[in-house]
This record gives sequence, C-alpha cells and structure tokens, in this order.
Amino acid sequence: MMNWGKGIVIAFAGFISVIATLVVTSMKQDISLVSQDYYVQELAYQDQIERERNTLRLGALRPELAYDQSNQVIWLSPKGKTALKGQLQLFRPAAAKEDLRYVIEVAAGERLPLDVASLSPGLWRAQLLWEQEGREFYMEKTLDLR
Repeated sequence: MMNWGKGIVIAFAGFISVIATLVVTSMKQDISLVSQDYYVQELAYQDQIERERNTLRLGALRPELAYDQSNQVIWLSPKGKTALKGQLQLFRPAAAKEDLRYVIEVAAGERLPLDVASLSPGLWRAQLLWEQEGREFYMEKTLDLR
C-alpha cells in the first residue's frame, strides 16, 4: 500500500520528467532569425524608412514585380526611362536556409525573367533594393510560389 508521501514524490518526479522532456525538445528546434545581423539593421532603420518614402514618391513609375505561375518565372520590369540596378532578395520566412540574393541590372523598357521553378513551393518575400539618380529605393512584395 502506498502512502501520501510516496504519491507526492512520484507525482513530483513525473512533473520534472515532463518539464525536462519539453525543455530538451524545445532546445532541439531550429529557430531562424529574420537575419543574422538584425541589431545592425535596426540601427539603420531610418535609412530604410527614407528608401520606402522615395519608392512611394515614384507613384506609377515604381518597378513591377510579378509572378507568372504557369511558367514559374518572376518578372521584374522597370517603369519610365530609367534602368534598374540593384539587388533582389528572395526571402523564405519558413526556411532561412533557402534565401537567395540576385544582383540585377535591367535596361529601361526591358523585362528581366528570374526562373524560380527550382524553389520550394510556398510563401516567399521578394525584397527589391535599387538606386537611381543618387537616391536609394526599396520595395517588398509577398509571392505565393505554388
């Protein structure tokens, strides 16, 4: 026959076992940060705000970034009479290891195709950073590559 003391000790030991299992399981999880240098990026956030304001001021002259699902291609098209030179980052929130970065240069009036057939299906965030006429611009768009 078991008395109250033994029951409390067994319950306490069981509780500690469950907590220890949860801690070990959570420590094995891969927690990807949005970026490895998030602190440095946070300090430069005012510059990012200016880039986004510059992009809003472009209005209809903002570059177009579109996904063609049937051909599995992302099309990048500059607007107006200015070439587009900068970088495009494809960011995968679900798996940071799959992030890609392209250096791009597109002449005015042309379209740049980026083949994305080899990328994992799902949500991706396209981040376009470019410079024109001495000012920096930034645009972001969520793409569903399915």
